[in-house]
Parts: sequence; structure tokens; C-alpha cells
Amino acid sequence: MPPKHYAKVARFMFAVSLKTARPSLSWTNVSHQAGYFDQMHLVKDFKALTAAPPSALLDQLALCGFQPSDLEDPVLLAAGVPGPLVEAAGLSVA
Repeated sequence: MPPKHYAKVARFMFAVSLKTARPSLSWTNVSHQAGYFDQMHLVKDFKALTAAPPSALLDQLALCGFQPSDLEDPVLLAAGVPGPLVEAAGLSVA
């Protein structure tokens, strides 16, 4: 995978993790915290990688039984604060 595509996928996964961990955040806040220039840039990547806009993807995840608690909070992990999955596995984020 080319580095540019890898970066796009990683940023996309961070945005999905952030929104599912913190559903009260607006898509604008998610896009800025994930490193997108603006919300349209986020939407463009979502459509390119999933063929669906962000809200449709989250609806599909909910239909599959996905819960926000299935993920660690990416902001807390980046700050070195372990979440339930990290603690259960006995791992360190530092």
C-alpha cells in the first residue's frame, strides 16, 4: 500500500474511532481532530473508502451490533490513558 493511501486509511480509522467513542462530537469537530482540512475532506475520504457518507457508515455499524464501547477512545490512547481493552490485555500505551 502506498504511504499516501495508508495515511488516508489511518486518518479515516481514527475519525471512525473518535466518532463512535464520542458520538456527541459534531462531524466538524471529528474532522478537525482527525487532521482533515474541513468536513468536506472527511466526507470525500469516507465516500472514497466506503462508498457511503459518514452517517450511513455509522448506521450500518449500528445495524451490525457495533457498540462504541467496542473501541478504545483514540484521544485518550494518544494521551497515554489506557482504556478497558488495553487494561484487560495488561498492555501499556506509553
